[in-house]
Amino acid sequence: MTGTVSSPASFAARQRLSPAMISNPEEAQGPIDLAVLCVKARDTAAALAQARGLREQIQVVLSLQHSISKEDELARWIGAGRVISRCI
Repeated sequence: MTGTVSSPASFAARQRLSPAMISNPEEAQGPIDLAVLCVKARDTAAALAQARGLREQIQVVLSLQHSISKEDELARWIGAGRVISRCI
């Protein structure tokens, strides 16, 4: 068997991803593979309220917040299986 084996780095370099970065929910178009939530924990409810219309389009939410309680709020909003959460 012959062929070329690529390293993960060379594979990644060949992939040209063009993520759409938005700060206003009205700018969103089509399905959303990953939504990143980076607001102060006290602003989580307001951010989720603004994104209410996008909930069905979002596949996964990544939360980077300094709080251990936001995971429950996100799970109630979109479902626990669609939340990736890290405390920073």
